[in-house]
Amino acid sequence: MIRPISKKLFVECIDKMEKCYHFQEKINEVYTSFGADGFYWWEDCSWTTLKLLNEIFKYHPDVKFIDYYCYRFDFGRKVTDRSFKDKNGQYIPIKTAEDLYDHLCEVD
Repeated sequence: MIRPISKKLFVECIDKMEKCYHFQEKINEVYTSFGADGFYWWEDCSWTTLKLLNEIFKYHPDVKFIDYYCYRFDFGRKVTDRSFKDKNGQYIPIKTAEDLYDHLCEVD
């Protein structure tokens, strides 16, 4: 098992990205309540953090799971037992950022 960064740091990064993402959602709800048309988005460190995590785990064939976990599955809120498959088509139980980290540290 390869651990390029600690599990604690990985989880902290995911948690901070989640907080920024949901903060931006709340800001957009306020704008919408005042009749603003469109979606306000500003650059924060989340995209840089995501790029760095992808670079750190680029050796793993399932590195794309980081993006999926965060944005397709709303930081784990929308994950089901059938959300992630390995290269052999087997479903992988990834429900938390910790599970994701453990999976990305596995090497075949």
